[in-house]
Amino acid sequence: MQEIQKSVTEMEDMLAEVVCMIWGIDKETINGRIRVIWGSNVDTKSMSSPNLKTTEDVCYIHVMPEDDAYNRQRHIQFVHLGGENMAAVDEHTDVHNILFVNYGNNAYDCARKIRNGLYRDDIRRFLRINRFPLVTDTPAIRRVPELVNGNWVNRVDVSAKFNQYVRLITEIGTIEQIGVTPVTDGENGNGGSNGNGNGENGGDNGNGGDGENGNGNGNENGGNGNGTNNPGEIGAGGERDDFIVPNSGNIRKLNEVEKGVTRP
Repeated sequence: MQEIQKSVTEMEDMLAEVVCMIWGIDKETINGRIRVIWGSNVDTKSMSSPNLKTTEDVCYIHVMPEDDAYNRQRHIQFVHLGGENMAAVDEHTDVHNILFVNYGNNAYDCARKIRNGLYRDDIRRFLRINRFPLVTDTPAIRRVPELVNGNWVNRVDVSAKFNQYVRLITEIGTIEQIGVTPVTDGENGNGGSNGNGNGENGGDNGNGGDGENGNGNGNENGGNGNGTNNPGEIGAGGERDDFIVPNSGNIRKLNEVEKGVTRP
């Protein structure tokens, strides 16, 4: 697996070849008809030149990155490179708006050929092979006459958007081993002080076990009834001391409870 990302120079050279294919000229003998915007690359081999004759047909290629919701989406995955080596692989799409600026007496026809030629099967196949497909929503060409050295020259622009596939690979560190300490159940089993288990002492407020305030069958002094240790109704068959009789403000002492008999 290797990284995939075109530099500005590579994109300019690739698009210059596209224009040559559309115009039907040899890229080795274009004689300066296809250039890049002055300053984007000072290498003379890249056909960058500030000079312009008003009578010559010239196309300048301007690569402009564009902010788009699509280029904010990133797919990152981690792959094993072998041994202890791992890598983070970032795959995403960069969006570019390419401006083809045409000068000369035939600028209008040259611009129209570029816009229509981008939809040719051979051109679209070439762009897909280079992972630089066209976004098939190109606006109309625009006539924008420009004043150059005191003279008006014919200028026609073509704008097109392209998606560039990018893959970036970054090696990351790994952890050889980690220490693990097992934890066993304590004296109170799974109940704990407030647990729900069935430990030796149950949970003080648990829902199981035999704790002091548990909600199981019976309670500490309640026999086998279903009552609780709180004031209220006594469980069937249970015996209680010191409770509040409902709807009464007096606390009464009961040593035993018999059916239909209460002792003050």
